Amino acid sequence: DYVCQRQVLKLLGKILLDRSFTKVMVEYVGNEQFLQIHMRLLRHSSKVIQTDAFHVFKAFVGNPSKPRRVQQILYQNKERLEKYLPTLYLRRDGDEDFLGDLDAVIGIVRGLEAPPRLQGGSRQPSKQVE
Repeated sequence: DYVCQRQVLKLLGKILLDRSFTKVMVEYVGNEQFLQIHMRLLRHSSKVIQTDAFHVFKAFVGNPSKPRRVQQILYQNKERLEKYLPTLYLRRDGDEDFLGDLDAVIGIVRGLEAPPRLQGGSRQPSKQVE
């Protein structure tokens, strides 16, 4: 339910952004299924859940060592993210920390490049998040 989702997202965001849980954060943001969950939550009907989901999503985007599949999913959804993320500015007008994080995430998304191809020609099916 809504209250549970909201509390879990808030707690998860705090844990992932706490330096003492770096190992957990790296493991979490390396998981493509978790990325897809948070990308879907960015479009939740509740603006509060969207904002809480953004705080977790930014860890995926900001990870300098993104696994290939995470990078691929972000790249395949790049155009949609470029259109959607700026709409979050209206939600937190005046919250300088949030707006700074949003600017940084938008900048990283704009600079996303396709992940290098796997050697041997093996291809995984593409995954756009609906």
